[in-house]
Parts: sequence; structure tokens; C-alpha cells
Amino acid sequence: MNFHAGVLPEREFDEGPDPNAIPVALYKANFTSFSFSLAPKLKFGNEEAALILIPQYNIGKRYANGRYLFYNGNERYDLEQKETYSESQNYWSFAAGIEANLLGLDHLWFSFYLKYTRLDSKEVIQSLDFSDYDFQPNGGSKDRIGLGIRVYYDLFSAL
Repeated sequence: MNFHAGVLPEREFDEGPDPNAIPVALYKANFTSFSFSLAPKLKFGNEEAALILIPQYNIGKRYANGRYLFYNGNERYDLEQKETYSESQNYWSFAAGIEANLLGLDHLWFSFYLKYTRLDSKEVIQSLDFSDYDFQPNGGSKDRIGLGIRVYYDLFSAL
């Protein structure tokens, strides 16, 4: 199972050229993604340290939430419009790294890897409809690279 989440930077809407003026409106957005994955781990090396490759196919659902807030004059912003969008997703991810038995225990391994994922958060963010306020939401990304850490614990060999 995989879970991804992200928050976009606030977008401010000003009515004049004064940079110190309080914005008349704010836009806030976030996304989440839940997926199940099929991921065989390919391991090349010995028990102490090995190169690992993990191709991963993900199937699930992604969600986007957007809020348009209007300044009410009393030092607060009130919710003017809220949009939610969800859709099914499927995408590939690939990871490569090293798995090692760092502590010398037969039941505990660690892996450190670089992961490239094709999760598209940009498309789901852009699907939010705020056309009444004359702007199109943007942000997110079509793919990304990240670092990962996994801990493998073999309960049966520990007993």
C-alpha cells in the first residue's frame, strides 16, 4: 500500500499595487493519493549487502481539495467556495538502492534507495473548477524523485 500527500503554497489575490495590503482572497489546495502496488524485489548480491531493483505498478485513487477564501474585513478569511475532485489512477514507479544487514542480526535488514515515481498530482489539481473566480488552479507535478528507507523484520527467524 502507498500513501502520498502534498500541500500547495497559498495563492494570494490582491486588488492594488500596494505590496503591504491584505490580500482580498486566498486559494489553498492539497492532494492525496492511495494505491495498492505490485512490486517484485530483484536482489543482486550476498546476505551482507546487495543491490536491489524494485519495479512497482500502482493502482488506486487520487484526490484534490481546493478552497477559495475571501477576506471579510475582520482579520479573518471566510470560505467562499470549496471544490473536491477524485479519480482512479495507475502509474509506474522504479526504485534502485542497497539492502544491507547493518546490525549483524539475521532477522533485521535495512535498505536505502532512490525512487522515481510517475504519480501525477498536477492533473488532479488542475481538474478543480474555480472558473467563477477567473483563475485556473495550478501546481503539483507529473513525476518526482525521492529517497526511501525500508526496514525488513523477519519475525519467524527472530523466535
